[in-house]
Amino acid sequence: MRANGKYLQLSIALPLMTCIACHQSGSVSHQNNQSRPFDYQKYFDSVKQLEMKIGVAHEQWKVNDPITVSVYLSNKGKNAVRIPDPRVTWYRYQMSVIGENNRQVPMADYTKDQLKWGATSSGAQGIEPGGTIEEKVRVSEIFQLNQKGTYKITFKRQVGVADKVRHELTSNTITVSVVD
Repeated sequence: MRANGKYLQLSIALPLMTCIACHQSGSVSHQNNQSRPFDYQKYFDSVKQLEMKIGVAHEQWKVNDPITVSVYLSNKGKNAVRIPDPRVTWYRYQMSVIGENNRQVPMADYTKDQLKWGATSSGAQGIEPGGTIEEKVRVSEIFQLNQKGTYKITFKRQVGVADKVRHELTSNTITVSVVD
């Protein structure tokens, strides 16, 4: 875990940026049991067609309410895309939660304890052309959002193949308020 500008690195990028569609040898199996090299350029072109947006059910939350952000990952391209899918949210996204004082909001104690365990196994998730997947992230469990104020939230996500192809998606920024 390290600070990188305004973004708190809540992901371990290299172990999770594995290509699920290819074997460790870097090739894909075909019907006749022959292999051909994985086409990294084609994969990179595909992941560049992904778009990430975030939203909330409402902009105002009461103190100690669970604040949930919906993350929408859309495939704007012509080909299906498979992306690594770590099982734990804070290894999947880099989240920026900025308070009224323009400072990063601290992580919740629960999250700090969980980060000590490291990454868990990952799988892959496919997104068809024109398709969108949604994930709900309870940011109030990850960050200390239990005080009145206004907070700006942005998500980032790295997709790609370790050491070969990396593409960073950045969401829109949303503003939520915590009130009495």
